[in-house]
Amino acid sequence: MIKLFIFQFVLFAFNSGYSQSEQGTDEFSNLALALQQPENVKILNLSKKKLKEFPFEIFQFKNLEKLNLSKNKITSVPKEIGQLVFLEELDLSNNKIELLPMEIGKLINLKKLILGKNDLFSLPTSFSDFTKLEYLDLWSNNLSELPESMSSLSNLKILDMRLIQMNKSQQEKIQHLLPKTIIYFSQSCNCN
Repeated sequence: MIKLFIFQFVLFAFNSGYSQSEQGTDEFSNLALALQQPENVKILNLSKKKLKEFPFEIFQFKNLEKLNLSKNKITSVPKEIGQLVFLEELDLSNNKIELLPMEIGKLINLKKLILGKNDLFSLPTSFSDFTKLEYLDLWSNNLSELPESMSSLSNLKILDMRLIQMNKSQQEKIQHLLPKTIIYFSQSCNCN
Protein backbone atom coordinates (compact mmCIF):
# COMPACT_ATOMS: atom_id res chain seq x y z
CA MET A 1 0.00 0.00 0.00
CA ILE A 2 2.79 2.41 0.90
CA LYS A 3 4.64 1.53 -2.34
CA LEU A 4 1.48 2.31 -4.33
CA PHE A 5 1.11 5.67 -2.57
CA ILE A 6 4.78 6.54 -3.22
CA PHE A 7 4.44 5.50 -6.88
CA GLN A 8 1.30 7.65 -7.31
CA PHE A 9 2.99 10.61 -5.60
CA VAL A 10 6.09 10.33 -7.80
CA LEU A 11 3.93 10.00 -10.90
CA PHE A 12 1.91 13.09 -9.91
CA ALA A 13 5.06 15.10 -9.19
CA PHE A 14 6.58 14.10 -12.52
CA ASN A 15 3.46 14.95 -14.52
CA SER A 16 2.78 18.26 -12.75
CA GLY A 17 5.60 19.88 -14.73
CA TYR A 18 3.88 19.04 -17.99
CA SER A 19 0.74 20.48 -19.45
CA GLN A 20 -1.42 17.88 -21.12
CA SER A 21 -0.09 18.87 -24.52
CA GLU A 22 3.52 18.47 -23.38
CA GLN A 23 3.10 14.72 -23.16
CA GLY A 24 3.85 13.98 -26.77
CA THR A 25 3.50 17.20 -28.75
CA ASP A 26 5.43 20.37 -29.34
CA GLU A 27 3.86 22.69 -26.73
CA PHE A 28 5.62 23.49 -23.46
CA SER A 29 4.94 25.67 -20.43
CA ASN A 30 8.05 24.65 -18.49
CA LEU A 31 11.39 25.97 -19.71
CA ALA A 32 13.46 23.22 -18.08
CA LEU A 33 11.42 20.49 -19.74
CA ALA A 34 11.51 22.28 -23.09
CA LEU A 35 15.31 22.48 -22.91
CA GLN A 36 15.46 18.68 -22.79
CA GLN A 37 14.22 18.52 -26.39
CA PRO A 38 14.81 21.95 -27.95
CA GLU A 39 14.32 20.80 -31.56
CA ASN A 40 10.73 19.74 -30.76
CA VAL A 41 9.60 23.01 -29.16
CA LYS A 42 7.17 24.88 -31.40
CA ILE A 43 4.95 26.51 -28.77
CA LEU A 44 6.33 27.94 -25.54
CA ASN A 45 4.05 29.52 -22.96
CA LEU A 46 5.95 31.18 -20.12
CA SER A 47 3.14 33.50 -19.10
CA LYS A 48 2.92 34.41 -15.39
CA LYS A 49 6.32 32.94 -14.51
CA LYS A 50 7.56 36.08 -12.65
CA LEU A 51 10.36 36.53 -15.17
CA LYS A 52 12.35 39.75 -14.83
CA GLU A 53 14.49 39.15 -17.90
CA PHE A 54 13.95 37.65 -21.32
CA PRO A 55 15.24 34.04 -20.98
CA PHE A 56 18.20 33.59 -23.35
CA GLU A 57 17.58 29.83 -23.32
CA ILE A 58 14.67 30.51 -25.68
CA PHE A 59 17.13 31.02 -28.53
CA GLN A 60 17.88 27.29 -28.46
CA PHE A 61 14.39 26.63 -29.82
CA LYS A 62 15.12 27.08 -33.51
CA ASN A 63 11.68 25.78 -34.60
CA LEU A 64 9.66 28.00 -32.27
CA GLU A 65 6.41 29.25 -33.84
CA LYS A 66 4.51 30.69 -30.86
CA LEU A 67 6.02 32.41 -27.84
CA ASN A 68 4.04 33.77 -24.91
CA LEU A 69 5.96 35.78 -22.31
CA SER A 70 2.98 37.81 -21.14
CA LYS A 71 2.27 38.84 -17.55
CA ASN A 72 5.86 38.90 -16.39
CA LYS A 73 8.18 41.79 -15.41
CA ILE A 74 10.46 41.77 -18.44
CA THR A 75 12.00 45.19 -19.13
CA SER A 76 13.85 44.60 -22.39
CA VAL A 77 13.96 42.35 -25.43
CA PRO A 78 17.43 41.28 -26.62
CA LYS A 79 18.52 41.86 -30.20
CA GLU A 80 18.88 38.08 -30.56
CA ILE A 81 15.07 37.96 -30.91
CA GLY A 82 15.73 38.14 -34.65
CA GLN A 83 17.06 34.55 -34.55
CA LEU A 84 13.54 33.17 -34.05
CA VAL A 85 12.78 33.31 -37.76
CA PHE A 86 9.91 30.77 -37.66
CA LEU A 87 7.99 32.73 -35.04
CA GLU A 88 4.39 33.42 -36.14
CA GLU A 89 2.94 34.63 -32.82
CA LEU A 90 4.67 36.66 -30.12
CA ASP A 91 2.95 37.82 -26.94
CA LEU A 92 4.96 40.22 -24.78
CA SER A 93 1.95 41.93 -23.19
CA ASN A 94 1.73 42.97 -19.56
CA ASN A 95 5.44 43.50 -19.01
CA LYS A 96 7.56 46.63 -18.48
CA ILE A 97 9.19 46.86 -21.91
CA GLU A 98 10.21 50.38 -22.94
CA LEU A 99 12.11 49.72 -26.14
CA LEU A 100 12.20 47.05 -28.85
CA PRO A 101 15.39 46.28 -30.79
CA MET A 102 15.58 46.89 -34.55
CA GLU A 103 16.30 43.15 -34.94
CA ILE A 104 12.67 42.37 -34.12
CA GLY A 105 12.00 43.17 -37.78
CA LYS A 106 13.80 39.94 -38.72
CA LEU A 107 10.73 38.01 -37.55
CA ILE A 108 9.41 38.01 -41.11
CA ASN A 109 6.92 35.19 -40.50
CA LEU A 110 5.18 37.01 -37.66
CA LYS A 111 1.38 37.13 -38.08
CA LYS A 112 0.33 38.14 -34.58
CA LEU A 113 2.21 40.52 -32.27
CA ILE A 114 0.82 41.43 -28.85
CA LEU A 115 2.60 44.25 -27.04
CA GLY A 116 -0.26 45.67 -24.98
CA LYS A 117 0.26 47.08 -21.50
CA ASN A 118 3.95 47.88 -21.66
CA ASP A 119 5.87 51.16 -21.45
CA LEU A 120 6.71 51.58 -25.15
CA PHE A 121 7.30 55.17 -26.29
CA SER A 122 8.20 54.31 -29.87
CA LEU A 123 8.44 51.43 -32.32
CA PRO A 124 11.46 50.62 -34.48
CA THR A 125 11.23 51.37 -38.20
CA SER A 126 11.94 47.68 -38.81
CA PHE A 127 8.23 47.03 -38.12
CA SER A 128 7.84 47.60 -41.86
CA ASP A 129 9.48 44.20 -42.40
CA PHE A 130 6.47 42.40 -40.88
CA THR A 131 4.97 41.75 -44.30
CA LYS A 132 2.83 38.84 -42.99
CA LEU A 133 1.61 40.63 -39.86
CA GLU A 134 -2.19 40.50 -39.55
CA TYR A 135 -2.80 41.51 -35.93
CA LEU A 136 -0.93 44.09 -33.85
CA ASP A 137 -1.91 44.91 -30.27
CA LEU A 138 -0.34 48.08 -28.88
CA TRP A 139 -3.05 48.62 -26.27
CA SER A 140 -2.12 50.82 -23.26
CA ASN A 141 1.38 51.99 -24.17
CA ASN A 142 2.93 55.47 -24.22
CA LEU A 143 3.01 55.83 -28.00
CA SER A 144 2.10 59.06 -29.75
CA GLU A 145 2.83 58.00 -33.33
CA LEU A 146 3.86 55.07 -35.49
CA PRO A 147 6.82 54.90 -37.88
CA GLU A 148 5.90 56.02 -41.42
CA SER A 149 7.48 52.79 -42.66
CA MET A 150 4.51 50.86 -41.24
CA SER A 151 2.46 51.96 -44.24
CA SER A 152 3.93 48.93 -46.02
CA LEU A 153 2.03 46.52 -43.74
CA SER A 154 -0.47 45.53 -46.41
CA ASN A 155 -1.65 42.38 -44.57
CA LEU A 156 -2.36 44.13 -41.27
CA LYS A 157 -6.07 43.60 -40.59
CA ILE A 158 -6.42 44.76 -36.97
CA LEU A 159 -4.49 47.30 -34.92
CA ASP A 160 -5.46 47.87 -31.29
CA MET A 161 -4.39 51.26 -29.95
CA ARG A 162 -6.93 51.65 -27.17
CA LEU A 163 -5.91 53.34 -23.94
CA ILE A 164 -3.23 55.35 -25.68
CA GLN A 165 -3.66 59.08 -25.20
CA MET A 166 -3.83 60.68 -28.63
CA ASN A 167 -5.46 63.73 -30.05
CA LYS A 168 -7.70 63.58 -33.09
CA SER A 169 -4.89 64.67 -35.43
CA GLN A 170 -2.59 61.86 -34.27
CA GLN A 171 -5.35 59.29 -34.74
CA GLU A 172 -6.14 60.57 -38.24
CA LYS A 173 -2.47 60.38 -39.19
CA ILE A 174 -2.36 56.69 -38.16
CA GLN A 175 -5.59 55.96 -40.03
CA HIS A 176 -4.11 57.59 -43.12
CA LEU A 177 -0.93 55.52 -42.67
CA LEU A 178 -2.93 52.25 -42.59
CA PRO A 179 -6.13 52.89 -44.57
CA LYS A 180 -7.11 49.21 -45.01
CA THR A 181 -6.60 48.30 -41.36
CA ILE A 182 -9.32 48.25 -38.72
CA ILE A 183 -7.90 50.43 -35.95
CA TYR A 184 -9.31 50.58 -32.45
CA PHE A 185 -8.68 53.86 -30.63
CA SER A 186 -9.93 55.21 -27.34
CA GLN A 187 -11.68 58.57 -27.48
CA SER A 188 -9.28 61.29 -28.59
CA CYS A 189 -7.99 63.71 -26.00
CA ASN A 190 -7.21 67.41 -25.86
CA CYS A 191 -3.52 66.66 -25.55
CA ASN A 192 -0.31 67.09 -27.49
